[in-house]
Amino acid sequence: MAALSACGRRALHVETSLWTTLFALLMRPALFAPVPGMLPTALLSGPLDLRTPGFLRRRQPLIQGLLGRIRGGAAPALLDAALDAHLGEAIVGARWDRVGPDALQAVVAALPGPALAAVLHVFCEDWGPPLGACPIWCCCRAPP
Repeated sequence: MAALSACGRRALHVETSLWTTLFALLMRPALFAPVPGMLPTALLSGPLDLRTPGFLRRRQPLIQGLLGRIRGGAAPALLDAALDAHLGEAIVGARWDRVGPDALQAVVAALPGPALAAVLHVFCEDWGPPLGACPIWCCCRAPP
């Protein structure tokens, strides 16, 4: 990590936490969309169908719209708005104890929109197995 720092880079050892927290914040509108029967109580941190193919199918237009905005470069603004409104909230995947807003913002600023949208789309398709295959290190420009 010191060698990366000397080159003006910042290394983050995040495992899956960063990616699932980004998913929780950027896809929150889809997670809490008013889909009948999927959020039967306000105490749930996510919908009942998240781990099923029905999650994407039931929310296809909303998810495609969110991913389109992310592909188009809106992820930093979407993330800032989500952090302002939902930081610390119980959302499935969010790991506030492992990753902070500065790390989330650094990665979103460094990743091209299409790459981030592709990762989030995989989570929408299948919340289970891909979670074990996330990169454990991220490298981005150090803040000025």
